[in-house]
Amino acid sequence: MFGLRKAAPIAVTPSTPVFAFKELPPAAFAFNKAQRDVLDSLPADENGMVFIGDIVRPIVGEQTQYISRHFDGSCNTIILTDGLRTDIDASSYHSFKLHKDDAELFIARLRAYRWSNHRNCH
Repeated sequence: MFGLRKAAPIAVTPSTPVFAFKELPPAAFAFNKAQRDVLDSLPADENGMVFIGDIVRPIVGEQTQYISRHFDGSCNTIILTDGLRTDIDASSYHSFKLHKDDAELFIARLRAYRWSNHRNCH
């Protein structure tokens, strides 16, 4: 009988100042053509910012409230936006914005974080 070997856990806590996969090349969790087309079609404001809901709903398939936790660390989640250009209005997660040029790296970090948690929870 074959046994599965567990991957070594990555020490990431809500107080970790820099995400463990920060240096991970975005190509490792790259956008496909359809996702790139969605991102390219999003209108940015005069500062190049886009609402995170407009990014994550079509690309990640999740609601803004869950993704916004990785912007402000609420619910003891890891912040994935270190070094990225963000505009966070504390009054509502619906108003959180991310610079359009940083969106692919944010999504790559999100995917890497989730992949790491998934592979280490068996």
